[in-house]
Amino acid sequence: VVSGITSNAKLVIVDLLGKRYDLSKTQHTQSNGVLLDVSSLKTGFYLVKIRNKKATKTLKLFRR
Repeated sequence: VVSGITSNAKLVIVDLLGKRYDLSKTQHTQSNGVLLDVSSLKTGFYLVKIRNKKATKTLKLFRR
């Protein structure tokens, strides 16, 4: 769960080689959060880029 995200924010998941992934099973929670279904991703490091009108934030994600 990634918190503090409004429903109009864009989420982009990329691996360290720059390949983008579409997580179609992403759900917004009631507490301004997003639940990411990463079951389709292979083991490795990813970057989660969150963009809205005011800012861009990048988080690191490791999938086991």
